[in-house]
Amino acid sequence: MNLPWHLYLPIAGNSVNILLVFGMGGIVGLLSGIFGVGGGFLMTPLLIMMGIPPTVAAASDSNQIGEKPQEEPV
Repeated sequence: MNLPWHLYLPIAGNSVNILLVFGMGGIVGLLSGIFGVGGGFLMTPLLIMMGIPPTVAAASDSNQIGEKPQEEPV
């Protein structure tokens, strides 16, 4: 079985390697957990370097930041 390792992102207008995206997410999550900071400032430049347009990369990270307070107990 031949799995496609590229995922097309219609809003960004390009395709990315799935393994690269998961790897970046894992590394950013690990660094965020170690240092106790949000991963948005790390993930945005990495997405831009992958070829994602800056507006889409910033909006993706803003969406993740906006959801974070809802997950934490009050």
